[in-house]
Amino acid sequence: MSLNTTYNGYDVTGDGKADTIRISSVSLEADEWNVGLKVEINGKKVLYKKDCYYYGIEASLCTLKNGKVYLYLYNPGDDGDAYYCGLYQYKNGKLKCVLNMNKFYGSGKLGYHTNGEVKAVSGNKITVGIYQQNYELGGISVYFDYIYSKGKLVQSSNVTKDFECWALENNGGKLTANYHITVYTKKNCKEKAFILSEGDQIKIRNIYCKSGKMLLRVQKISDKQIGYIK
Repeated sequence: MSLNTTYNGYDVTGDGKADTIRISSVSLEADEWNVGLKVEINGKKVLYKKDCYYYGIEASLCTLKNGKVYLYLYNPGDDGDAYYCGLYQYKNGKLKCVLNMNKFYGSGKLGYHTNGEVKAVSGNKITVGIYQQNYELGGISVYFDYIYSKGKLVQSSNVTKDFECWALENNGGKLTANYHITVYTKKNCKEKAFILSEGDQIKIRNIYCKSGKMLLRVQKISDKQIGYIK
């Protein structure tokens, strides 16, 4: 969907009937920033923010097999930062955020420039990719499936093997420890498994994400030991 364009013939509310939807900027500054964002469905304002700044809009409808409809909305500004980035659902005359991709990793403890995208929609499943400029790893995107269950979208698993890490891609799929790092036996990070020394190399086997917490399940290349890094 494009900014300041009215679309007809799409079911946005999930009632099986065609609706009209329009996503518009409130004003445009001289430096080409869009200022303010308004979403209207069937002529009624359902989402409004008057003081957000962005360059454009990425928006698409995600329609599940069961007829549930979600609007992906992203208004990127500098460095991909955005006020809106997530999945929204029409409820009781308003658009409600059901997945805030900006807050997927928590409140900035792990990194910055967090945003996300919809990678695929299949059956009652939406696959999303969440990007962040991580303090330790640099640019990283992780991919998770969300499925419709018991009346809402839920993350199907907290663990994924589907991720992209720029540091890995630039170093043959390996990471090198720059300082001593404690590796734990389990996700609760209470029992120490071993210590990575400076210069030790590892591979990431999978990534655990839950409630703003990220853990890396890693394997030490030299002796194949496996554990979790927080």
